Amino acid sequence: GIVEDVTEIVLNLKQVRFKQQIEGTDSETVIVSVGGQDKLTAGDIGKFTSAFQVLNPDLVICNMESSVKIEMELNIIKGRGYVPSEENKNSSAPFGTIAIDSIFTPIKNVKYSIENFRVEQKTDYEKLVLDLTTDGSIHPKDALKEAAKIL
Repeated sequence: GIVEDVTEIVLNLKQVRFKQQIEGTDSETVIVSVGGQDKLTAGDIGKFTSAFQVLNPDLVICNMESSVKIEMELNIIKGRGYVPSEENKNSSAPFGTIAIDSIFTPIKNVKYSIENFRVEQKTDYEKLVLDLTTDGSIHPKDALKEAAKIL
């Protein structure tokens, strides 16, 4: 009844981007139960969570027949950087639990170039051009300010 296999569903789940809505709530366990529709989207997950907002609700997790009901339990947490699936494994988790990588960084891509720049008669200046792409949870200008503070 479901077109994608488990690997594809896990890869699609890794692409779902969340933004914390309630300060002080760093984690939430969500039980998603969907049936009677032809696809499961990230927006469907957003209907079951209260502490986090889904930033890409149109992302398709899996395509399914309308007679199929899918149920999954997701642990959503706030973090920094990247955490591999081995570190996300919980020893007390029930059999059949699939731990996936956590990608917390809001930055999708950074590109830079250095161009020659002229100020009045002097031509020995250079200009730094940054192209910064985020997932929508933070404005690129704010991300650059935060990175400058860290440096």
